[in-house]
Amino acid sequence: AGLFSFAAVIAYCLGRVALIDGKRLSATLLLLIAVPVTVMLGALSKENALLVLPTLGAVEYFLFRFRGTSNQSTHYFRVTFQMLTIVCVLVASWYLFLHRPEYLAAGFEGRPFTLLERVLTEMRVLWFYFSLLALPQLGQFGLFHDDILLSTGLLQPVSTLAACLGVFFALSISLLTARRWPMLGFCIVWYLIGHSMESTIFPLELVHEHRNYFPSFGIILGITYLMSVAFERVEIRHGSSVITVLIILTLSGLTYLRAQQWSDPVTLAITEAEHHPTSYRSVYAAGRVYFGLSMMRGDQIYFDKSAEHLIMAAELDKSAKRP
Repeated sequence: AGLFSFAAVIAYCLGRVALIDGKRLSATLLLLIAVPVTVMLGALSKENALLVLPTLGAVEYFLFRFRGTSNQSTHYFRVTFQMLTIVCVLVASWYLFLHRPEYLAAGFEGRPFTLLERVLTEMRVLWFYFSLLALPQLGQFGLFHDDILLSTGLLQPVSTLAACLGVFFALSISLLTARRWPMLGFCIVWYLIGHSMESTIFPLELVHEHRNYFPSFGIILGITYLMSVAFERVEIRHGSSVITVLIILTLSGLTYLRAQQWSDPVTLAITEAEHHPTSYRSVYAAGRVYFGLSMMRGDQIYFDKSAEHLIMAAELDKSAKRP
């Protein structure tokens, strides 16, 4: 899904450049064939690839600004963009609220949170995803994040209100500075669009790190852009090169350490339980691994550790039967 989404964005950009340059054949092949095909392949891979459609809208709004070969074609692009936006919103609204009105309501029946609680929690989750790339800490990563605190109101916890205001402020900045700093606004909107399906109203689990894959491009591009602007204004010899190398070394080091934790199922399960001691899934997985070791090696120490983790897992989730 991510591969085809990126391919669709690249094809759209190449097609728009070709159209502006008057290369009609190339533009037609890219915009009317390559883009629809890659979007379709992405959607068939996973539904959230459909988010590439509003992402292409952001590409047009922030970067190309509906530019055509003449004033007439510029006007045509602007009108087409507006009409397509209205159609997409109407179709999505019809599908969710008229065609399948029971989907959202029924989906939350088996979840330990309501629709409002999920939306409020996801405001904090958006900043959590951001921190995993901007300020990565090894202990924050995890296969499971069922230990995240649920937001039951704007002030419960109080960070919920701060997170909501932060998202609103970031979106406002991106729209208000679209002409002056289009790249900055584009990166913010890319990130928010990328999370708009799995981090909003749909009754999915609250957090999974793989959801940050496609949206993370906005963060990476945004940080790179801000660095380049800063070093253009502040002349420090080799400054940008030094910081770039430091970032690459830091991320490579963290990736290496994380890969070591994933090197075998035992190490992964034990590490996850240590990093997330209040995560039912992580603690239960460690209990199962320790039990397996006790059966294989006949060691009482592993059996005791298994019992300790399984009892802890049962206490974390009172309704759980597996421990």
